[in-house]
Amino acid sequence: MRKRNVSEAPLRGVPCYGTFMGELCTPTGAALLKHFVSSFGHMPVMTTEKIGIGLGTK
Repeated sequence: MRKRNVSEAPLRGVPCYGTFMGELCTPTGAALLKHFVSSFGHMPVMTTEKIGIGLGTK
């Protein structure tokens, strides 16, 4: 069983796309986004390849 990233769970089922490499959202921000947004516009298909785990500062 693999360890889960804390910011991974709130975004489950939320579409995402882009070419930027790195974290763009905190776990709290992800939870607020999923709670308050009712729909998403058209976005290109993407597959999440990696999930990072961070401790501390960038």
